[in-house]
Amino acid sequence: LAGTMMACPEPQMAIEKAFLGALTGTLHYAISKDRLTLTPASGAPLVFQAEPAPTLQGVSWSVTGFNNGRQAVVSPLLGTALTLTFDQGQVHGSSGCNTYRAAYTSEGKRLAISSPVASTRKVCSAEGVMQQEREFLAALESVKVWSISNGLLDIHRADGERVLNAIKAAR
Repeated sequence: LAGTMMACPEPQMAIEKAFLGALTGTLHYAISKDRLTLTPASGAPLVFQAEPAPTLQGVSWSVTGFNNGRQAVVSPLLGTALTLTFDQGQVHGSSGCNTYRAAYTSEGKRLAISSPVASTRKVCSAEGVMQQEREFLAALESVKVWSISNGLLDIHRADGERVLNAIKAAR
């Protein structure tokens, strides 16, 4: 196995050394439902649990890029946060200055905003924030398909053009 040569504080270095040591030599494997067990010739077995299938429901997301309506995916303006939380048929979050809410439906990987997006009406004076909000909310109303891969939420329109990308929000 290859790895970086970065030094970490203890006990992380001891854990890494033990883990890499367990992966040397011949390993026997067993798969049972959503578990993989690797058993070395000597030492304790390593047991890995599969992650549950990705879901929109109950997860808060931080938008890293959104479609500005001019065929470009752009990052949120510095100092603003665009967020999404899908919960019990409602999507809500921050559009940079204001908060918003809308009903949504999801079946499999299909997603639709099923009501107009409602937003608070604060006026924000920072340059570009109000335009960003309009563009972000317009993009949100165009969603049709979602997927999650490697912790990244990827949402597209019906024509395949990207609507937004997001990562799980820090708690």
